[in-house]
Amino acid sequence: MAQVLDITSLLDSAQSPDAATRNAAEGQLKGLQESQFPSFVLSLAAELGSGDKPVSSRRLAGLVLKNALDAKEASRQAGLSERWMSLDAGVRSQVKQSLLATMHAEVADARHTAGLVIAKVGAIEIPAGSWPELIPSLLAAAGTGTAAPGVRHAGLETLGYVCEELGALEEDYLEQGAVNQILTAVVGGMDKGTADAEVRLAATTALGNALEFARKNFESEGERSYIMQRVCEGTVAGDARLRHAAWECLVSIAGNYYETLPAYMADIFALSQRAIRGDEESVALQALEFWCSLCEEEAAAEEEGGVLHGFVAAALPQLAPLLLEQLTKQEEGEEGE
Repeated sequence: MAQVLDITSLLDSAQSPDAATRNAAEGQLKGLQESQFPSFVLSLAAELGSGDKPVSSRRLAGLVLKNALDAKEASRQAGLSERWMSLDAGVRSQVKQSLLATMHAEVADARHTAGLVIAKVGAIEIPAGSWPELIPSLLAAAGTGTAAPGVRHAGLETLGYVCEELGALEEDYLEQGAVNQILTAVVGGMDKGTADAEVRLAATTALGNALEFARKNFESEGERSYIMQRVCEGTVAGDARLRHAAWECLVSIAGNYYETLPAYMADIFALSQRAIRGDEESVALQALEFWCSLCEEEAAAEEEGGVLHGFVAAALPQLAPLLLEQLTKQEEGEEGE
């Protein structure tokens, strides 16, 4: 059985300001990865999960583990995935259990990094038909139950990461039942009555990553309206980060579910006027991006003969003066600097 090694000092050296020390440590980590891969992944997962270790070494351990599982090039990713799946099942199970346990850590940085690694492992194992307990475990953490806000935040955030990773794959590996449960968890976390702002933000961001899996749900008027209500509430939340994330969701909805929007456009138009006219720049730009997304959808529909609701043409008499007003303000601000 592979051994768990004490790699704290090695990870500390890999962050040294001294180039020679740093390069030597990175070389040792690389050698360990190539010659003792089972011990390498076990040791990194143990470091990340240990409350006795420095935050900096825990964070780096997670990032090194994530990078050992992830590549941009498809051929290299296939090789990394094969190497992971060829590990002894007991080793993989130990790493996965450690990662899930780290989501309950006191240190937010450790929870966040564990979520990133979990998503990478999930993107390898779920297509292979493995780790069936992953989504239920994340849902349990993300539920309202007795979970502490930090744990709930980690569960929601990681669900979003998993959806993001799976969404990048060519095939759809999430069953509709799992999609329904994920949406229930994240939309529940978006409720304006949610006391913890970080939880609500994590839920809204997770919805943005899960939306492409929600076609069946958007075909149901009741489910669609429930989702849209939560998203629209987010656009007027007190936290600018949350408003930005909610508009990102609306941009995605415009691109994926344009045909379902007529019942909601009056409200969205009013919300976009408010955001463009008076919100922080990053939020206002996302509201503008919503209209850009609609323009693209309607141009494509006109060219290809698809469903065309004419939202942009209907809004233009009010939207154009608003945009000119904002451009004038911007120019006046630049002149005054």
